[in-house]
Amino acid sequence: MDIRYKKNILFDIHYFSDKEDINSDCLDMADRLYDVLEYVQVNDNLYRSTDMTHEVIDGVLHFMLRFNYYVLKQIEEAPKMNKLKVEVKTNGR
Repeated sequence: MDIRYKKNILFDIHYFSDKEDINSDCLDMADRLYDVLEYVQVNDNLYRSTDMTHEVIDGVLHFMLRFNYYVLKQIEEAPKMNKLKVEVKTNGR
């Protein structure tokens, strides 16, 4: 038997603009990140991001997103039940 666990990982991507209009550049980058990071392929698996948000704090773009996924944890195989032999003794009957 395997046990299935739900896990999630949260990313906070920081973007530091070198442009003169920092807020406009950060908002343009946020728009691009929404498009590029909606689906991410890892090996043969495609993951969809959730809870994507962004904000600019002190001239730095913080782009947050979460990935939810499941893992299967294999447990050691328990010994299988054997057959039980039962003998019933009676008082001579």
